[in-house]
Amino acid sequence: MRNILLSPIGKSPGAVTGIYYALAEQDFPVQIDQVVLLATAMPRVQDACELVRDVIGADKVRILPLRTATQPSHDFNDAATVLDFIQQANAVLAHGRKAGNQIYIGISGGRSSMGALATLSAYVYGAAGIFHLWVDESIEAHGSMEILDGMLEPEYMAILKPPREKYRLVSIPLTPFDQLWDRGRLGELLAERPEARQALLRAVTDIEMQQLEQLKQRREISFQEAAGRLREIFAGTELQDAVEASIKIAGSDEKGLPWEVALKPYIKPAFWKQVRRDVNDWENWKAGADRLFKLVEAVATPLTIAYLALALGIPPWK
Repeated sequence: MRNILLSPIGKSPGAVTGIYYALAEQDFPVQIDQVVLLATAMPRVQDACELVRDVIGADKVRILPLRTATQPSHDFNDAATVLDFIQQANAVLAHGRKAGNQIYIGISGGRSSMGALATLSAYVYGAAGIFHLWVDESIEAHGSMEILDGMLEPEYMAILKPPREKYRLVSIPLTPFDQLWDRGRLGELLAERPEARQALLRAVTDIEMQQLEQLKQRREISFQEAAGRLREIFAGTELQDAVEASIKIAGSDEKGLPWEVALKPYIKPAFWKQVRRDVNDWENWKAGADRLFKLVEAVATPLTIAYLALALGIPPWK
């Protein structure tokens, strides 16, 4: 089991490093094994990421870049970037829980809306804790990269790792999701309105599915190019593992990885019969981009709905 700190980051790296060190200095210390940063491409934000890596250690810090529908995002100012942030935060929490890790969330870095969305993800997926770092005005006033750039290491370390009397680690109450929502009633309502259920549970993949549709419109595309673009489109999302399995299945003439074995764990039983019939039909097709696109389309919607329905505790389709 590893302890992971997930945090958005802006132009003040101490919002991340401060929580990292403060967790280790509690009465019941938590030693963070890995820090995961959600970062825009804004130059000063990237500088802040690099300073965090220098201070904590490059091997312990992973940076997840935020993106718009078509390119890296330079600020948290469009709907596609917001959706990407939600996707990536959800993926870290979901994969961390599956691996048995403890995920701690820092909400002091980046835009305030990032912290709010990260908190929402924690309420849905669960987390070991949510923390805000309060610091003395003398620390906060010197925390941006514009000021830190002009400091020597002893000076900036006093900002990035403030003394205990200069900070307070604030724990945000984390109530299990099922105590906040009557999930059984929610499931009943959505079962009566399948279109509402589908809209709710597919929201996290709308951007990816739009990109998949655009990719399909290209008249000529090789299997290798299609596979590469699909890996880029679905990287860091709940569909990443299923897309990788689809690439192996669609591009291989070997029977070493039967599609049933690769994909069945991702698909709820209610969807299994239809998907199995469709994919069996495609087994006779030649390996190529068209087959790959259809296979990804077949697993994308069932996987997303099944995955989030499980996380939300919503009963299977009736």
